[in-house]
Amino acid sequence: MKPFSRLLGVLGVTVVLAAPAGAQTTAIPCKNAPCVMALDWGSGMTSSSYPPDRRYGSGDDFESRFRTAMGAHGYQLREGPIEGAMAMNLRPTMKSKVMCDAMAGINPDMNCTAITGLAVSFTSAEKK
Repeated sequence: MKPFSRLLGVLGVTVVLAAPAGAQTTAIPCKNAPCVMALDWGSGMTSSSYPPDRRYGSGDDFESRFRTAMGAHGYQLREGPIEGAMAMNLRPTMKSKVMCDAMAGINPDMNCTAITGLAVSFTSAEKK
């Protein structure tokens, strides 16, 4: 699943760049302490709202694969509430009518759905 691995590579860069600039001790969110991860498909949608397609697979697999891939890079992502933990919110941008074929031009079937972007935001547990 090459598009997924490219997306995670981009996300990894985004997470590293989200570290506070000019801080005396560099704290990378979700690496030094566990974060609570929430996946928001938007507008009352769930991963089941998007049917699996023959090229990109099922949306139901995305969360577990994302956790596994980020865990392999040292990120500590947890489910459920953890008192005092930072929250990491993910919101994928879905696009329908994406080309299903791996090589463009062979069979221009545009019936697949894919994640074209992933917005990541962090919410601190600290109250001000």
